[in-house]
Amino acid sequence: MKVQIFAAPVCHRYLSSRLSLTYILVLSATVAVITLPYILTRNDVKPLRINLEQPRVQFSNKVIVVLQSDSREIYFSTIGELNKLRPESFSEASISVFEEDHNFDGLNDRIKMDMEFPIEGNEQIVGLQAFIFTSYHLKEAKASMESLIFVHHGGVLPGSGYSARGNLMLRQNTPMQAMEHITELYPSHEIINEFKSTIDSRESNIDTLLDRYENREIAPFFPQHGLWHRDPSQKESTQSFHKTFNLKVTIDIPKLQEVVYVSTLAEVLLDAWMKYLSLLVIAAYLVRRLFTFILTNQILSSHNFIDKLN
Repeated sequence: MKVQIFAAPVCHRYLSSRLSLTYILVLSATVAVITLPYILTRNDVKPLRINLEQPRVQFSNKVIVVLQSDSREIYFSTIGELNKLRPESFSEASISVFEEDHNFDGLNDRIKMDMEFPIEGNEQIVGLQAFIFTSYHLKEAKASMESLIFVHHGGVLPGSGYSARGNLMLRQNTPMQAMEHITELYPSHEIINEFKSTIDSRESNIDTLLDRYENREIAPFFPQHGLWHRDPSQKESTQSFHKTFNLKVTIDIPKLQEVVYVSTLAEVLLDAWMKYLSLLVIAAYLVRRLFTFILTNQILSSHNFIDKLN
């Protein structure tokens, strides 16, 4: 009984003159196989990429709070030079900060702040404005910046506290440039330069800080959901006693933050080549199978030669 020990394919070669219909069709099909994948994929290659990542956010130990009472303005900040500009309205406060990392990946998932301000018993707080500064780092985009969280409330009913919560979202009016190393996006345009020898009154102005921050093309923002706590002492006598106003802020940091940035030339070329090559392989396979069937069955005339092994 004989068994197969080796097999080699037989090579069929089909010959035709350069002016024949068969040659023209085969040449046209070859050109189509090369150009068609390019035509189909050229509009799919985009210089912008969208990455999903969780930013690294940390509290920067900088806070500015302005409380509006029915009689005066209460001012507090952790920046000593700003406090010197408002000695008549400056008030002490206690701050507690808790940074939570739920999955222990080294990135904060939530930051909780609890601030307590002592006020006089006959004072009634009707509004507040607070700035909380954090550092904001994006690993994949290799970008770093300072973020400003603005918490505010205004009304006519006195309150004993305010609770705010929201997601720290990235706002982009322009895509980021791909960086080779971690780069500070606004190195010469700080929101507040606390290390300046002299700080003027504009540095502590709420509108100035907001305008300076809102003019940035790329910046995190904090859409808040707040709850104003009514002051139970407003129905009681207005005798002089000390009480406190509590401000609680919870900052949630999304685990999947969309970051749009401009791809490098290498990334664009690699993406284009992979899309083109995937279609090229499919088109070449289909055309080869088609002409094998046509020429084997002599649908188009040609001369068939079989190469034999010597």
